[in-house]
Parts: sequence; structure tokens; C-alpha cells
Amino acid sequence: MEVFVKGRPIFKGPIGFPNLGIRIKPLGPGDEVYATQSMPDILPSQSAVEKAVPYPGRQLPKPTIRKPLIECAPSFEVEGLVPGARLNIYEEKKEQAIAQKVVGEPVSSIEIEGGLKKGWVLSADQELCGKTDRSPRSDKEPVEDIGCFGASPEHFPKIQLPIKPGDECIVVEGVHESTIRILADGKDIGGGTCFGTTAFSLDPPLPNAKIELVQSFDCHGKEWEVKSKPVRSVPDDEVVELDEGTFYSVTMYSPLPVMVEFYHPSCTPCKVIVPKLKKLAKDYAGRAIIATFDATKSMVIAAQYVQQGSMVVFPTFAFFNKGQHLSNLKITAWDEVKIRDTLDKLIGP
Repeated sequence: MEVFVKGRPIFKGPIGFPNLGIRIKPLGPGDEVYATQSMPDILPSQSAVEKAVPYPGRQLPKPTIRKPLIECAPSFEVEGLVPGARLNIYEEKKEQAIAQKVVGEPVSSIEIEGGLKKGWVLSADQELCGKTDRSPRSDKEPVEDIGCFGASPEHFPKIQLPIKPGDECIVVEGVHESTIRILADGKDIGGGTCFGTTAFSLDPPLPNAKIELVQSFDCHGKEWEVKSKPVRSVPDDEVVELDEGTFYSVTMYSPLPVMVEFYHPSCTPCKVIVPKLKKLAKDYAGRAIIATFDATKSMVIAAQYVQQGSMVVFPTFAFFNKGQHLSNLKITAWDEVKIRDTLDKLIGP
């Protein structure tokens, strides 16, 4: 891939991920940016040319620190970020940031030298051009005693659904820099070091079995261990209910096109179309993933997709393919003909 700013190349090299953050000098108003990519025996392609504009509203969104924050963990994740922004991490008892990072993705891992300390309370904000473009401070999140490890469901390693027999990788969420082992009917089938949300390759592919995770973590010279709740694969023909943890893994890593319905529990039209979504999932089983997301679970996520001018619209249908959000395909209100036509085009012949 090669990236150009104002017609001059500023990056060239191979890439290993669907999304890539590139550090550049600050863009000026109207600066044009585009990228090209090529592979052997495949014709090269070029992206659309994008012009740099001021961030809408001049205030960045408030970031969210992902839990759990466990004593001794050397890193953790923050979401709701603007690529290119500088992320600042604060310990509430200190007078300055304890960590800073220019981020390249909506979710970023933050390393803390010496690891997290018992009794700390963390918060975060992000900025583009100094104080004029600074976000509100995130909610405060306490660092928990290592004795809390595994004490509540949120500390268990979580399998990011959907998974199905034959999958060659599994995405899990756990404590940063813990060790994860993947069990299928009690048999060890893979794993490794976990960095928050992490994809593990499987060889052979995932069997039709009860899947569990065993997460272990070293702290103060002792190895702590906890096992997840068992889960089974999700049939291809079911609607997948996403949450904060599974939203990014499904939309970014699914090999199939993904349609997400953003809904609100009080939305009557959203309730009416539930049977129609289930039929859609059955009709597109094995060809596309049909998913839903309750906006009340995370307005940070939902706000990126449900805004229509100055209005918030439910239901809103967003489409993702090969890790990319296809913003030009957004559909508001149920239109089955248009939805099926959009899915058919993404699936291709």
C-alpha cells in the first residue's frame, strides 16, 4: 500500500491488517489524501481522494476505558477514539497524564510502565489540535485488586460471537497480557497471549463442541486462573445480538458482509420487524451476517451510525464488508427490497 498527501508519497509498504493507522505531519485545511494498493497478478486500485476538514462540532467524542482494569496488568484498551488524535491517560491523584499515544484505530491498547497499581482511578481524553479540539474527560474507572480477578462475569475471558464449526480463528476479550487457552469439550485446541480483544488462529478449524476459555495471569509472584462460561457455535441462520465487546470484532473481522440494525428498546417499528430480520438471517445463512445492536448499550458506538442530520433515527441499518463501514449504504427504516438488493451486491455473484 502507498499513501499520498498533496500528491506526495508519505508511506509505502506491506500491510497485515484490514485497517492501518499511519503517523503523519498534521494536515492543513483542504489537504488531499488518497491511497493505492496492489498485489501480484492483481491490478492496482486507488481510493477516493479525501480532503482534510475541521472535525465536526470542534469537540471530539468522549472516550471510554474498557474494563476490567486489574492490578498488575501492564495494558488496557480505550474505545470511541478518532484516528490521528492524541490520547491522554490520567491517574486522578496525579497532576499530569501518566501515558500518551497518537492513536490509529477507534479502539487502542495503552501500555502503562510498571503495570496498573491497586488504588488507581483512571480517566482519559483525546485531542487533535490542542485544547480547542479536546474531548470531554471519560468516566472514571478504578483499578481493581488482583483478588477480584474472575470474581464477576465481566472479568471472565469472553468469546466474541458469532463462532461456528469450521472457523479458522476465534476472537476473545480478556485481561491484557494474560494467557488464554481455548478448550473444545475439554481438549486444548490453541491460545496464546491476550491483548484485550485478540484473534487466535486455530489449526485444525473449530469443531462442533462446547467451547471454553481458561485465562491465567501472573501478579505478585502468583498465577491466578479463571475459566469462562461455556458457549456453543451460533447457527448461520440466526440474528446475532451484538454488544460493546462483540461489535468491533464482528464488523471488522467477519469474512462475510455484515448488516447491523441499530435499534432502541422503546422503538415500536424496531419491534415489528423482528420476525422479518429472523427470516432475512435464514435466507442469507452462510452468505451474510444479520446482526442487531441496542443503542442504549453504548451511545458512543450507536451515535456514529444513527445520526441523520440533526435527528437520531431508529431503526438504522448499517453495512460492513471486509472490515470497512460502508457509510454510503446506510438505510433508515425497514425497506426489504433495498436491504436485500444491498446485501446481494455486497455478496456478489
